[in-house]
Amino acid sequence: MTSLESASARTPIAIPSINNDELKSLFESHYSDVAVQTFHCDFLSPGRHQDDAYTTQASQDEGDYYEEDDDGLGYYPDGVKRTLTDEQIAMFRHSEIQALKKEQEKAAERQASGSQNLEAGEASETSPPPMKRSLSLWDNYGNINKY
Repeated sequence: MTSLESASARTPIAIPSINNDELKSLFESHYSDVAVQTFHCDFLSPGRHQDDAYTTQASQDEGDYYEEDDDGLGYYPDGVKRTLTDEQIAMFRHSEIQALKKEQEKAAERQASGSQNLEAGEASETSPPPMKRSLSLWDNYGNINKY
């Protein structure tokens, strides 16, 4: 171990002492209803004016906060707002399925044409070229030649 590691291993970590008043102050400044509403106004409602972020306690108690426009799409079960209609989702799924089918058909055609070429004695597009015996120390794949 280095001298720095051994010194840190011997020195205990000092735990700060915190009293209940400090904990209450921390909670009120970060997690109280007023702090949460202020955060909501400042960061989750960017269209509102800066002056509206610091409203009075009375207006916050009334539930004065910005709500999104209702476009009739609703929300998913996990609370996320929907942005696509059911028809749009169906259209996207259909186009994805069609693209997958075309890709499968192309792969089947390539495989069929490759097997026809092999039957005719031709080299397939995907098969590697025939290996030539080389006097080099290395083969085509980066391995050492064994003689």
